[in-house]
Amino acid sequence: MRQLVAGIGLLLLAACGRTDQQKSVDLLQQRLHTRMADAVSAGAATIQDLPDGAIVTFPDGRPAADPRTDLVEALLDPGLLRIGIVAPAGLPPYAADRRVQAWEADFRRTPIGPALRPPSVMPQPSPNGMTVSIQVVCPDRSNGWGYDVSHSPACF
Repeated sequence: MRQLVAGIGLLLLAACGRTDQQKSVDLLQQRLHTRMADAVSAGAATIQDLPDGAIVTFPDGRPAADPRTDLVEALLDPGLLRIGIVAPAGLPPYAADRRVQAWEADFRRTPIGPALRPPSVMPQPSPNGMTVSIQVVCPDRSNGWGYDVSHSPACF
């Protein structure tokens, strides 16, 4: 009887554990903070953690080394991400569009190109630089039917 109660208790604890979505967001944030630590300490980027991802701001007047490479290397599978790019506040619309298009073109040349889809909530433009919003979106595996792990990325 005790073994049955202990087994049920363990199952309940496992059910109350962190979800795949939460684990994936934590992994993304950990990778961003680790990979971009030098850029953050040099003032070349700031990272704001969100419940479903992160916002990374690149102040204008970046140093010679471009911290966007560190951002790309820190990301998870593009199939799990939605990435939106916002130009600095205060730019005329044509200049803002031109800067966003240039950044999107740079990102499309990397493996994260497929993730360039607007997240559910775009951040407000930062007054001091370009903003990249990253949202983790895990596939729905609740019913298990039709989920093919060989073609869909999985959260962690």
